[in-house]
Amino acid sequence: PNLDRTTSHAHHNLPHGDYSYANLSTQLLAEVIESATGYSLTDYFIDNYWIPTAPHSEGFWSIDSRRCANTRAFCGLSIAPEEVIKLGMIYRDGGQFRGRQIVPAEWVRHSVNPPYESADRGGATYHCQWYILEPDTEFMGQGLMGQILYINRTTDTVVARFGIRRGKTDWTAELRRIATLPDR
Repeated sequence: PNLDRTTSHAHHNLPHGDYSYANLSTQLLAEVIESATGYSLTDYFIDNYWIPTAPHSEGFWSIDSRRCANTRAFCGLSIAPEEVIKLGMIYRDGGQFRGRQIVPAEWVRHSVNPPYESADRGGATYHCQWYILEPDTEFMGQGLMGQILYINRTTDTVVARFGIRRGKTDWTAELRRIATLPDR
């Protein structure tokens, strides 16, 4: 499929209206980033995040097809578990990694402090690609096949869950339980 053609027929909802996650929204965000920066999403990510965080392994972003070569922003980023945990630590630490600001602190604050409340998946509020359980302190990102990146600043916890489906487990409750386990 050609993602450019798909996003050109996008239907738009008003901000802070009824919640309905759509892969298309993330794909449109990627197009905005590309238009605003003049870089492909992959090149922007590599220059502004990947290289500064000194990854220990390769990663890749899948595309829609060889002919169109559009980055699949909503599901195509494949990175090693330690790199996913590193992203969680960067958000836990206000956008910093080893004393260097990787993600602007103001953006981190904004993205984990929604200016509205809703009752989305698991009682969380969806805002700026995060499910916010407790503003500023507890939030998580969720992937297509049950992957979860959970951050709890109060307990200084970052957990990554990898799977091929969500299953019947209440992952919000399970991750909260893990976050309260005593240090060993």
